[in-house]
Amino acid sequence: MKQSPKHPMIEQLIQSQILFLEQFCKNHSSIQTEGEHLYQWLSQKQLQDFLTDEQIIRYIRECFLKNPIPHDLLMHFAKQMQSCATHTLNEESQIQEVIQVMAIDRLASFIAEQTHLRSSIIHFMVHHQSFSTIMSELLNHAIQNYFEETLASKTPSHVNRFMKMGKSMFENMTDATFEKTITQYIEKNIPKIRQLSEYVLVNHLTNERVYHLQAELWHQIKEKKLVELNEFLNSNDYPELISIINDFWNGLRETNYFNTVISDHIYQWYELHKTQKLEYFFNLLGLNHQAIQTEIIMIITPVVKKLINDGYLKSRLHPILEAFYAQDDVQACLKQIQ
Repeated sequence: MKQSPKHPMIEQLIQSQILFLEQFCKNHSSIQTEGEHLYQWLSQKQLQDFLTDEQIIRYIRECFLKNPIPHDLLMHFAKQMQSCATHTLNEESQIQEVIQVMAIDRLASFIAEQTHLRSSIIHFMVHHQSFSTIMSELLNHAIQNYFEETLASKTPSHVNRFMKMGKSMFENMTDATFEKTITQYIEKNIPKIRQLSEYVLVNHLTNERVYHLQAELWHQIKEKKLVELNEFLNSNDYPELISIINDFWNGLRETNYFNTVISDHIYQWYELHKTQKLEYFFNLLGLNHQAIQTEIIMIITPVVKKLINDGYLKSRLHPILEAFYAQDDVQACLKQIQ
């Protein structure tokens, strides 16, 4: 910037202007008034006056999608979670003190009403090979245990003797053992067991019963202390848990799918809201006129005072004003005044 010659009057003007601005900024009412005027001006402007859809997309990509979350930030978040989980209040606070019963009731009603989803889950479970294997083993063990306990009974009966004789005759007449035959019979009838299991579960787990099951669970846990939740997830596991979740996020944010979906969504959202006044977005963020007068001004005021007290404002204004007075047209004006 062009520097003005060291003229005493110009230096005096610069010092006076800086002093005036410092006093103005130190005045709480001045800052409050300017804040209100700025809010009124901004609130009437439209989103498209300041941002384009491409700018928003570029900002999101640069800040959230391009780079991974720093490891130190993840560990800081894990540490905060650990602090919450091990807080002394957890030893005396009950679950029902931090979770509203009405919220639980709404959640229970919502889950209970998902009839189609519940039926789909039941169908998937009973038709999975693991279900067939488990049911086969359970039925096999149950039948064999029954026969073993009956045959080994210390009080022989006609039924006992008849079962022993039948088992012996069956094994003598066939090449298969009795246990193998039971297994084959169960495996042969697994499709019927699947269908019957699905039918029973779907008809038993009605909306009303699912709702009451959740209500019973809530009544069982609502008086438990918050510290007891650490039995299910140890606070020392939080860093590993957060790291695993972050792995999923890193995989997702790098996909073309996610980037395309985000971009398309922003294009659509911007098209719908670009003519909205900023007052609409301020209200969404809770930044109404009252918030500007109180919270925002309270945050800005000490920052401005610190800038003045540390000499930062003066150090920045002085060379700017020097360059201003060095302009030819300003010098011409000053000569006319003289």
